[in-house]
Amino acid sequence: MTGLRRTIFVAALAAFAVSPLTTQARADEVSDTFNQGVDLLQRGRRAESLTTFRKLLGMGPTQAQAFDLWQNTPAQIWTDLLVEGGDFELIAKRLLSLSIQERVTRKADAEAINGLVAKATDTDADPTERLRATRTLASEHGEYAAGALVNLLGADVDKDRRDLAMLTLTRIGSDVVIPLMAALHTEDAAQRRSIVYTLGQIGDKRAAAGLLMLASDKDESVKKAAAESAARLQAAGSAAELFLALGEDYHNKRDNVLADAMWSDVLWSWKDRQLTSKACPRNIYAAEMSKLAYLHALHMNPASTEALAGLARAWCAEHKALAAMEKAGKDVGEWKASADMALTAVYAAGIPAIDMALSWSVKHGDSSTGAALCQVLGGLRSGVTGGLNAALASNDGAMRAEAAIALGNLASQPGKSASADVVAQLSASVSREVARVVLVIDGNAERSMAIASGLSATGVFVAQQPTGGMGLLQAHRGHVDAILVAESLSDMTTAAVIDGLKADERLAAVPVMVLAEKADDATAAYGDKIAGVLTDAKDLSAVTGALSGELSGDRALAEDLAARAANTLAHLAHGSSDVSSALPALTGALKNRADAIATPSLHALGAAGGAGETAAIVAVLADDARSEEVRKAAAGALVSILNRNAGALNADGLNAVSGVAHGSAALPVRQAAASVLAVAQMDNAARAKVLMGLSMGGHAASAAGN
Repeated sequence: MTGLRRTIFVAALAAFAVSPLTTQARADEVSDTFNQGVDLLQRGRRAESLTTFRKLLGMGPTQAQAFDLWQNTPAQIWTDLLVEGGDFELIAKRLLSLSIQERVTRKADAEAINGLVAKATDTDADPTERLRATRTLASEHGEYAAGALVNLLGADVDKDRRDLAMLTLTRIGSDVVIPLMAALHTEDAAQRRSIVYTLGQIGDKRAAAGLLMLASDKDESVKKAAAESAARLQAAGSAAELFLALGEDYHNKRDNVLADAMWSDVLWSWKDRQLTSKACPRNIYAAEMSKLAYLHALHMNPASTEALAGLARAWCAEHKALAAMEKAGKDVGEWKASADMALTAVYAAGIPAIDMALSWSVKHGDSSTGAALCQVLGGLRSGVTGGLNAALASNDGAMRAEAAIALGNLASQPGKSASADVVAQLSASVSREVARVVLVIDGNAERSMAIASGLSATGVFVAQQPTGGMGLLQAHRGHVDAILVAESLSDMTTAAVIDGLKADERLAAVPVMVLAEKADDATAAYGDKIAGVLTDAKDLSAVTGALSGELSGDRALAEDLAARAANTLAHLAHGSSDVSSALPALTGALKNRADAIATPSLHALGAAGGAGETAAIVAVLADDARSEEVRKAAAGALVSILNRNAGALNADGLNAVSGVAHGSAALPVRQAAASVLAVAQMDNAARAKVLMGLSMGGHAASAAGN
């Protein structure tokens, strides 16, 4: 027996009968499937019950449906499901998580909030009724209750009611700390005093910086209350220092400021004598909160380079996040203007601050922001900085590559040269072809290794993670072309993992396949959310088929990086830098690479190459499948090499170039090939032969035209 009480199950059915699900999308099916799963588990038919619950998650129940399940199911049933452990516990947690998300969407009901605030602060009401209203505000409205309650903290409000409003806020707790921090900007001294007192009673250390800020308030009563509340929180240091620390914590998404319950969908500000909220995409919430903290730090200490650096880093992170959202087709709406002004704001911070921000990114392994800051500094061409040198020496490939490009562009200026480390990193970026990557999320080590072995044999790079949480972390941080996830994991439901993957705009189009024993069950459970089911670790044809699409997203960015690195090497080759160590990489980049990579590689080879590189360049010129532009670039490279060494082209090379000159290529390509012959080391007899071929080719063309 499972421990589920049959009487509780009957009560749940009765609850559904009295209060049916009202959501439109498969409401009856969701409730029926849930009931079936509970009933099967109660009968001890665990395997069938688990299949039913997986099917329920595969239906993609909405937040509203999960909320109705939560409302209409006795708490004991949820407890018993959680006590079952394993996948049953994970499934119950997933449904409860969805219901919590729906509760969040219902938090901002102003009419409901005002009614509850009226009850909670009614001096004539029964204390039990006031407490019940407060608990409802806390459980159903959280931070959104702050606005109505803050309005009752001013000097024009009856003291008893003001005290009840403060008590209500204190009982709601940490949820109201951020809006209360915003409300500290009120001009009403009595309101400020009430807020700082309440923050001290709540005891959330996120408020410490704001309390120390008001410890120097112009109003003596506010100053005293703020100092007492700051002491209650054991706040140490200056307000500016604490705001800097707060900005750092928000940027790095640390648990002391962004634990699961601390994230929000809105930003709070004080405007027109009241709290106002503005919807904020989760992708940029941390950056926005970081900016807010650093702005306060800068206000407290206008000379702070650290505050400027924090702002530069936060703006840069936000710009990257918004650009990724927009590229993925998401509507960034009013945030578009913020994305457009982000680079301007970063520039305004100044080079010392930008460089400091880059040094921070290197220290904390903040790859995305660090790479972007390297691009900013490289574009400014202000000189070599400590941050760029640190990025070049970091363990992060993206930062190393961007730092090398920035330092290479600086070294391409007259009278300067690039270091061997810069040239080596640029070479690595050029030669790095994008490999297909498959992520396997599976606690079955034997099966995972078998899949990795099979795919690796086809040239695919395989990353393996044993848990859903670790798999999601790697997927969100890295580059991946396909994902295989087991139907049973130790820490999360497979449905939760799939939803977590699809919620990331970078991963929404990445094919996800389920590793399962029975294909029909997995297909029924996950439907069109997955690209297929893998039941045999030895048959990977479905996986390799899913990898046939074009590169996109970050994979395309890697190709762009190779192209920019090749351009930088071309500039260095035409200057005073020694790029001889890059010649193998540049030569390798000519074969089967995009024109954006091959063309600048040819320019670099023309400036620094010799006889050892001519065969690869001739192959490009003679390849009818290559574009006209890249073939002309190949001819130009050969001309440059031959001008330095007329004998660098051997007999086979000369014959191939001659064949292009009097062949069927487009006229600009034939003319470019002929220019190679003009500077090549040839005797008159050989030139006569070429000219005869060109003449005969011209007559043949005339005959064909007639």
